[in-house]
Amino acid sequence: MQFSVRLMRDCSGASAIELAFVIVLISLGIVTAVRGIGDEVSATFNSTSSSMASVS
Repeated sequence: MQFSVRLMRDCSGASAIELAFVIVLISLGIVTAVRGIGDEVSATFNSTSSSMASVS
């Protein structure tokens, strides 16, 4: 009986799950931001490449 009472009061597992959830959300935000920046950088390089090709 004592074990089940201690098990019900233990919140360390919930804290680990909450921390994992926060880490996943932060990771998704970083991935989304990097993809957006990557598209802009790619467009800039393509534009520069096209400009250099038309000059020569």
